[in-house]
Amino acid sequence: MRFDIDQQLIYGTDYAAPEVLQGKSYRGKEQDVWALGILLYTLVYKENPFYSVDEIMDHELRIPWVLSDPSIDLIKAMLNRDVDQRLTISQVMEHPWSTQPGEDEGQD
Repeated sequence: MRFDIDQQLIYGTDYAAPEVLQGKSYRGKEQDVWALGILLYTLVYKENPFYSVDEIMDHELRIPWVLSDPSIDLIKAMLNRDVDQRLTISQVMEHPWSTQPGEDEGQD
């Protein structure tokens, strides 16, 4: 676990974005989206998407089963290794999977 008070960075290697592991500066929001993508994957699949730094850096994302096409699309977009192509938090919030109604919405 790492805590950097100047950058407000709190996470372990499991949640570290590839660019951070390459020694690039922590920019914040882009790396937070990566960490949230790791968390979402873990909540959906009940396992980590990557088990080593080598996997984070360059192995294909394992998809054990498909919850829904929009869920896979969102997870893959959040875990895009190209920081410039990774979704922003606004795009995550506007993604079709994030905005779909809940099962009990609209029921009286």
